[in-house]
Amino acid sequence: MKHGTSKLFFVLLAGLVAGAWASAEEPPLKSSGDQWVQFRLTKGRSIAVCQAYLQRLQKSRFDSIHRPYCDRPEDDSVPGFEILTRVSLQPNEVNKLYKLAFNFELPPHPPENDGTISIRHGGLDVTRDVGGGLDVWRYSPPVEIFNNGVPTNILMWRGVGLGGGPMGRCGDDLKDVGWGVRSDQMPLVFIPDDATVDQRATNLLIAHPVQKYDSSLNTGNLYSTATEFRPIARSIGIFKYRGLYYLDGFFDIWGDARNERRGRPSLANTLAVFLHKDGGTRQICEYQLSDGRDYPKP
Repeated sequence: MKHGTSKLFFVLLAGLVAGAWASAEEPPLKSSGDQWVQFRLTKGRSIAVCQAYLQRLQKSRFDSIHRPYCDRPEDDSVPGFEILTRVSLQPNEVNKLYKLAFNFELPPHPPENDGTISIRHGGLDVTRDVGGGLDVWRYSPPVEIFNNGVPTNILMWRGVGLGGGPMGRCGDDLKDVGWGVRSDQMPLVFIPDDATVDQRATNLLIAHPVQKYDSSLNTGNLYSTATEFRPIARSIGIFKYRGLYYLDGFFDIWGDARNERRGRPSLANTLAVFLHKDGGTRQICEYQLSDGRDYPKP
């Protein structure tokens, strides 16, 4: 499918790599309980939620469709966690709202060709792509992600910019190039009637404090920006533990939440947990993922 300029295509392609390499000859993935992936807690060892989430991660089942860098499954088997009910949007709903998510995650950057401009005005039909790389859901009941007692109209978007195009869905092996697809997943705050993205609230929740990507990294052109909007992490998820809502997400080569450790491909193995409270989002936990077949070794 057409996604505007060739520059945009290569930008998206580069962002999907994020340091992840996969072999097409690998056997099917096993669950973390079978030692396919293991998480090690590196920051927040004295914090209860960090220890509890480590237990949850180690009990989660990951396979070729549900890889940890794409999403972490709902699970309440560890005391303190609650299941958050995800309600997938219908393809026609996704098609209607797609331009809003696209324009937020990939703001206009002139000059743009007619294909990209058409997407910005809703000219791209993505109904066939829903479930094939493009996934959107809300939570029922709505989550109180700002931990202020007020429910928030969150729409979780995975695969914006892909539209389920030639890259496929997150986690798929790309046999020709030898790595697994990684796509962005972001919780976008919408106003109550879904008419538009609440940019102020979304920025307050997930915007990286440094809203630019350092292109001077000595990594060549492979690691270009996947989105003009820079979130605090890639593949952001939401979970609830003992009455509070948390965000989690993997870093990438562009650096961590403080814009440090830039230029390290192994940072794509690093999962962070964040808490938004009292008007700010701060990191409280960090985990290192090891022994994953399509991850760079730390």
